[in-house]
Amino acid sequence: MVLMVVARLAAGLISASAGLLLDRVRYGTLLAGTCCFALDLGVFGLAHWPSLLAATSLAIFFSRFRVIGLTGGVGCGKSTVCKMLTEKGAVVIDADAISHNVLLRGRWGYRRFVAAFAKEIAERPELLDTESGQVNRSVLRQIAFEDRSVSRKLNKALHLPIGFELLQQLLSARFLHWRPFVVLDAPLLLETGLNHICKWVITVSCTEEQQVQRVMGRDLTTAEDARRIIATQMPLEKKVKLSDHIIANDGTLAQLRQRVDACVRAAPTF
Repeated sequence: MVLMVVARLAAGLISASAGLLLDRVRYGTLLAGTCCFALDLGVFGLAHWPSLLAATSLAIFFSRFRVIGLTGGVGCGKSTVCKMLTEKGAVVIDADAISHNVLLRGRWGYRRFVAAFAKEIAERPELLDTESGQVNRSVLRQIAFEDRSVSRKLNKALHLPIGFELLQQLLSARFLHWRPFVVLDAPLLLETGLNHICKWVITVSCTEEQQVQRVMGRDLTTAEDARRIIATQMPLEKKVKLSDHIIANDGTLAQLRQRVDACVRAAPTF
């Protein structure tokens, strides 16, 4: 029995890996290999998601699928660039949206948050909405802004749920929509190490004064508070140095569109 299970497990891994390495039409091979992998690990009493995670990780790293990372400082206009890329047919995965969704009540991230922040919730009940029970993001943002350790604690609580959701969306782009690449829009791409799964990293930049003005207009805040918000992120100059391509958003919308077009022509997989 054990030998049969081991043999099926090996066959599943080999068939899935071979299909990925060949990068041909492989729905049948990949599905058979992945299902075999999941079911066989299940025989040992393990949860199914680690096996699927391992099998699908092979799909990301051994196929020709490429992830293009997109980042930038607050107020640099990254969302505008994402919209332009979407208009050109790119599939964009929004890391901020994933972070928002995993915190919705009932989700895995929400349960991990409540467990990790039990003390803070007891001290500041307004962290959870009294009617819906949802996380009060404005209060959480204020607490995290006042205490950097809260941000680290939050990242630790949400790291796994966000990573799992991200992997699901990457696989959806590759195997359901059959796209050769995807754009990963992540403000903290470099800070969180997500750049290591990216073939190419693009940073949207502008001048510091433009950042301040845009943050003030967006958040209806003062220049001092805007500078404090900017200071909480990795310096834009460092992001620029760690990137493969820079899109300068320091001019008109027409100029930005031209620079996005140039980026598309220069990128290895667009």
